[in-house]
Amino acid sequence: MSLASRRVIIRIPLNAWAFGGDERLSREWIANRLSIFNRFTLRSLKNQTNQNFTALVAYDKRSEAIINDELEKYDIPDNVVFVSGKEIDPLMDRMVAECEYVLFARIDSDDMYHADVVDELHKKDIREDTEMILNQDGYLYDEGNNQLAYVHFPSPPFYTQVYKSSDFLAGKRFETKSHRDISSFNWELLNSNRNYIVIIHGQNTSTRFKPKSEDDVITDPVKKQEILRSFFGPETAAERDRHIMELVDSAVSRKFSVLAEDGGDEIDGIHKLNQEVSALKEENERLRTALAEFRQNEEEQKTAAVQLRTELNALKKQQDRAKKDTDRRVTKLQEQLSPVVYQQKKLHRISNKPPLKWFKGLLKG
Repeated sequence: MSLASRRVIIRIPLNAWAFGGDERLSREWIANRLSIFNRFTLRSLKNQTNQNFTALVAYDKRSEAIINDELEKYDIPDNVVFVSGKEIDPLMDRMVAECEYVLFARIDSDDMYHADVVDELHKKDIREDTEMILNQDGYLYDEGNNQLAYVHFPSPPFYTQVYKSSDFLAGKRFETKSHRDISSFNWELLNSNRNYIVIIHGQNTSTRFKPKSEDDVITDPVKKQEILRSFFGPETAAERDRHIMELVDSAVSRKFSVLAEDGGDEIDGIHKLNQEVSALKEENERLRTALAEFRQNEEEQKTAAVQLRTELNALKKQQDRAKKDTDRRVTKLQEQLSPVVYQQKKLHRISNKPPLKWFKGLLKG
């Protein structure tokens, strides 16, 4: 497949499908979801090393006014387009008509792709019979508890559909009921890397942090930080602090909502409230511990880098001093040898004059 004739389109469902019921149309749900989208999915899109893609974020037309209002809070790049579910097909047709092949990558609005995924899609030498490009290996990340683990999906929700543009415009579609059907198509892997993160957050209804085995959990803090940086990019301490407060505020809101719905006797309500406050304090302490660990690892890396630079500078100075000392010794030796060399040359010239040649020959005789 020609590398120059393809277009990468990333399709992201926000609330355009029926999961979550009518709650997905409410301002509270949309505000929370866009906050999660901004924190994770949008961040990984902005962090792509190759920005030659268009992301289409699909929303329910009935929530358009709320969506537009909430989007005012965020910095959305030009290649990330929010579009209603009814308008997405005509828009895709116009985009597909501009290229020979189109690659439709898929990701949920609360997960992340590795920074090199788009670049890999553009560079990959795709087989002619390939219908799907899969990313089977990735990570699970529970940010609230700062837990990271390896994960493998034989038929993953992180896949890319491959169409010849003329076939797509003629109506060809790969019909799937869920991502579990993906491996039944002609497929190949994007590469052997771990290309995605499934995020565990407060609004998850179907995903939990359940690694296949304890060996899959990544406990090395330095390795964990390196992996997360390849998805999140650099993150300031202020951003981390702000997000921790968002997590706490969200948890408090959820807990009070549950209490309000439960009703019941006032004394029982106070007792429940005290229990929930205690739980929130524990959760807050876990988050602060995660923050301290993150900062400590960052400071250790900075300290190591400074120490390495100091050692390299000291070595360079030592090499410079040794070179200067060697140059001085060579110069001094040359100065000392100069009179001796001069005398040798003078004697050589004298010994080659005719009378002396005759005298030397006489001596030899």
